[in-house]
Amino acid sequence: MKKIITYFLAALLILAPVESFARTRLLTSSPVYKGTITGLRVSAVDGTAFIDNLPYTYQSDFSAGENGWQATRGAVAGNIDSIGGADNWLRYTADTVSGTHFTLRVATVITTGKKYTALFTYYIPSLQSNIDGVRLQANGGAQIISTVQSVLDTVTTATVTFTATTTGRIEFWAYDGASPTFQDAGGDDVFYIKDVTISEITPYMDGNHSIEIYDASNRMLKGVLKAAGTSEGLGDELLSLNFLTSWDVFSSAEIIDVDTITTSSEGGVRTKTVKTAVRCLYKAEMSGTATSGSVHLHNDDGSGSLFVSGFTTGYGTSNNSGKIYLQSTAAATIDITSLSVKQVLTPSALGATIVSAKAGETYNWTYKNPNFTFPTSTSTNLVIIKPIR
Repeated sequence: MKKIITYFLAALLILAPVESFARTRLLTSSPVYKGTITGLRVSAVDGTAFIDNLPYTYQSDFSAGENGWQATRGAVAGNIDSIGGADNWLRYTADTVSGTHFTLRVATVITTGKKYTALFTYYIPSLQSNIDGVRLQANGGAQIISTVQSVLDTVTTATVTFTATTTGRIEFWAYDGASPTFQDAGGDDVFYIKDVTISEITPYMDGNHSIEIYDASNRMLKGVLKAAGTSEGLGDELLSLNFLTSWDVFSSAEIIDVDTITTSSEGGVRTKTVKTAVRCLYKAEMSGTATSGSVHLHNDDGSGSLFVSGFTTGYGTSNNSGKIYLQSTAAATIDITSLSVKQVLTPSALGATIVSAKAGETYNWTYKNPNFTFPTSTSTNLVIIKPIR
């Protein structure tokens, strides 16, 4: 009987799904983040593993106004330009009333118990009667988030990671030295803020947290969040906009000149020799006109990855090493003004590099389901982040 049980358990291990086995390769604790993300970007090629286009919990945009920010004992104005050589600021101006002075985002931004990374850019003019510092706080000062930021006459960016002890709004308080309470007799002291972001994911980009990404069929990618990205890096241009020399007809199309094709039905052209590499992330840009239907840029015919749909910018992860196709959905004349496909080599500030082990240096995913469906600009993926024990 003991042997039978042993054989049965061994059989279970052998027959266990690969996904379940992948979960055990990194011993993890309960999730610290679980959510769905639309438009995620993934590079899954060995040596260049990363994710990008992760969402912020909050991201300011003062280019058109106050973006939902209000003032306490003062006034705010958005879309302020030419401050320290930068545009799109929110300006806070103190009034003449004695007390605390701050600007606040009215809607709830942070939640008690969650960990966040806040990043913001500020500018404080010198030679003011009172305001010489600014501080990020929450809920009427219930939580102090950052230290007092006091660089003057210079556009300065600050970042802080914190765990929320309150649920609600975020605020920027004006300081006079070490004091948040003052009276500005002239009612004309100011500070400026811009590019305010609050991220629920960035705090875990430390080499000690795993990330699991699931497609619609519950297939998984799994790796370790190494570090936050800084700026999107691109490889060389892959395409030549010369249909006469660098492209072939693949279906229901005719090449008219270097930048024009016609299609008699659904069809188009493909590159003669250029191919994409498997599991690489590509950035595609296309501009022009089409007399009918829509135009797509993708790799391989039928089973390939969509890079961009329409005359715009898009991203796609190649699931094979196919050629690049420019395809119309209908009979049309297509005039292309510009066409570009480049491999994305490094993630932007909205992304993170991926390694295969805790505190590792090998830029690869711990596990890649061979049938994983890579995200598109419109697809939604479940994302789970866990501490690694």
